[in-house]
Amino acid sequence: KMRFLVGGGHNVAVVARSIQALAKVGDECYIQAFENGLTLRTVNSSRSAFASFHFSPLFFQTFERGEGEMQGPCKVVMKSMLSVFKSPASAERVELCKLVVNPDTDRLLVQFLCRHGECE
Repeated sequence: KMRFLVGGGHNVAVVARSIQALAKVGDECYIQAFENGLTLRTVNSSRSAFASFHFSPLFFQTFERGEGEMQGPCKVVMKSMLSVFKSPASAERVELCKLVVNPDTDRLLVQFLCRHGECE
């Protein structure tokens, strides 16, 4: 499993905007962690265009790639990602965003810790 902790509302909004931009290109998001950061990618249905965002480990408060050899990408349906990261404006009020990626089962767990102890 890979674990990432995004801190501050502005950084969470950056992730939300990148996911929204990827959704304009493709229907699936491929998430993969490397030693030099986390990459979110997509490709359109005809495979004629792709988009990619790379986040440095310094972008995260916690960056854990998991142990062992390099893991393959985790494929997540874009509609699921969009439902979680609805709008950058709502992401601004998030204090922390915890991402847990399991490439073996293609599962992404997203947990928001909001101001005033709210959790979504």
